[in-house]
Amino acid sequence: MDSNKSASGARMATTNDKSLAYGLWLLRLGAGTFMIIHGAAKLSHFSELSATFADPLRIGSAASLTLASGAEFLGAFLVTLGLFTRPAALSVVFTMLVAGLIKHGPDPWAKKELALLYAIVFGALALTGPGSFSLDSWWRRRRVTLDSRRGGAGSASPGDTKLPSPV
Repeated sequence: MDSNKSASGARMATTNDKSLAYGLWLLRLGAGTFMIIHGAAKLSHFSELSATFADPLRIGSAASLTLASGAEFLGAFLVTLGLFTRPAALSVVFTMLVAGLIKHGPDPWAKKELALLYAIVFGALALTGPGSFSLDSWWRRRRVTLDSRRGGAGSASPGDTKLPSPV
């Protein structure tokens, strides 16, 4: 049975792969850039914030600031590139859930709304992956090419470009 047909034989609507790729790219670029700016602000004032930054997980203000700014800057940067997208997005999701539900838990909705919105967006990216316009996708395609040149066995590592001898 055709994978695009239902059990009754009717053709099911499918998402255009190119539209999906552009949509995920736009989502990564937009949300990632905004989050990078948010994290950069924390990093640029790190020394002033480290003593007074909220410590909702009870690991210390400096450690909380390091984890939060790292997820917001580095995690978002990786998501924007589409590199290690799922784990990077999950780091942002965790940070935003802590901010929205714990740090701003007792605050009015307007105070936690943006953090929870970011958690949803980065959570969706963690579930869908980065799409085809990403470094993760490029690496996956490169690996398949290298594996096929080797006869399909093994997995490629970043510096592994050795091809079988033509004997």
